[in-house]
Amino acid sequence: MPSPDTASIARQKEIFLAALDIAGAEARERFLESACADDVALRERIETLLRLEAHSPDFLTPAAAPLPVLPQSGETIGYFGDYVLLDEIARGSTGVVFRARQTSLHRIVALKMLRDRPLLTSEADTKRFRAEAEAAASLDHPHIVSIYEVGAHEGQAYFSMKLIEGGTLHFRAAEFQADARKAAALMATVARAVHHAHQKGILHRDLKPGNILIDAAGAPHVTDFGLARKIGLDSSLTVSGQIMGTPHYMAPEQARGENRALTPGADIYSLGAMLYELLSGRRPFTGEDFITLLKQVAETEPPRLRALKPALDRDIETVVMKCLEKSPTARYATAAEFADDLDRWQRGAPVHARPAGLIVRAMKWARRHPAHAALAGIAASSAVLFAAWAIAERETGPPTGGMSPHI
Repeated sequence: MPSPDTASIARQKEIFLAALDIAGAEARERFLESACADDVALRERIETLLRLEAHSPDFLTPAAAPLPVLPQSGETIGYFGDYVLLDEIARGSTGVVFRARQTSLHRIVALKMLRDRPLLTSEADTKRFRAEAEAAASLDHPHIVSIYEVGAHEGQAYFSMKLIEGGTLHFRAAEFQADARKAAALMATVARAVHHAHQKGILHRDLKPGNILIDAAGAPHVTDFGLARKIGLDSSLTVSGQIMGTPHYMAPEQARGENRALTPGADIYSLGAMLYELLSGRRPFTGEDFITLLKQVAETEPPRLRALKPALDRDIETVVMKCLEKSPTARYATAAEFADDLDRWQRGAPVHARPAGLIVRAMKWARRHPAHAALAGIAASSAVLFAAWAIAERETGPPTGGMSPHI
C-alpha cells in the first residue's frame, strides 16, 4: 500500500484530471461534491488547480522544462539524445509523444517521454511509464505498435516506437459508422491483436478509440499500454478500489475498482463498447458526470443496439451485446472467439453467440427499472395467491348449510 502522502497526491491527481474532462460548471460542481465529500482542504486544492489550468493550461510545466516550446509546424524543435524532435503528436496527463528522427538509423519514429510536471507526476507515474514500455516491447504483432528502443537520456525515461501516421479511431470513427461490415472487420483485427497480448499474459485495461491508430491503408494498430498489467499479477502500481481506465469503455468490474481481479474479459468488454459506438454512433453509457457514468457502467444495462438502429442485423447486435454482459464469464471466453464471430457474421454464417433468453431479459429489465419491477413482482404475487385461492375453493366444493367451511 502506498504511504498516506503518496495516496493523497494520487487521489488529488485523479480527481483533478477527471474534473478537467467534465464539461459544464454544474456537472463539475456535482462531481467535486461527490469526489471530495467532506474533505474541504482537498476541495480547495482541486479548485485552485482548476482555476490555474483555466488561466494558463501549461501552468504545471516548469519554465525550465527540458522540452522546448513548439515553434511553427515543419521546423526542427530540438534534440533529445540520438533523436531530432520534429513536432508534437500527442499529449496526455503525464506523457508527450513527438514525431522524431533517429539519427543513427536514419528513420522517423514516434518518441514518447514523461512530461516534466512535478505537481502531478509521481514515482508511480514513472514506474508505470517504464512498465508500459516493457509491456509493449514484449509483444510482436503486426497490429500492435512496435517498440524500437527503451532508455533514458539525462535522467529522463523514454521509448521510441513505430510511427503510425493517419490518426486515431476517435477522429476517424465516421469512416466506419456508415458501414457495419467495415466496422466489424476493423474490430476483428483489433481483437486478434488484443488476443495476442492476452496470450503473452498482458491486459491492456484502457482500450478505447483514442488508443487505436489507423494507418494510411485503414488498418488498425493498438497502442498505449500505460495501464497494462500482467494477468494474475498483484501489481503494486494498482491500489484496490482505484478507478483505472476510461469510464465510457471500461468493464463493470473496472468501474467498481476491482483491478486486481481483472481477467481478459475486461478487455473484451472494451472491444464490444468500441464496436457498439461504431455501429450506433453513441457510447453504451452517456452519464453527464463521472460518478453517474461509473454507476451506469457498473449497474445498468446499455440500450439494445437495434433500439438505436432498427435496421441493424440482429446477429451483429447479439455479438456486441454478449461482449457487454455485466458478468465477465457471460462474455466471450477470448478476444479471438469474438473476432471469429465477427468473421462469421461478415460471411453470412450463423454466429455462435445467442441472444439472452426470456428469463435473463426479464432480469436485465428489472435491473434497469427497479421500481416497475417491484410493482410487477407485487402484481405477480397477488395473481399467484388469487389463483391458489381459486383452486382451493374449487376443490373444496360448494358451501355446506349456507356456511363457508373456512369460517
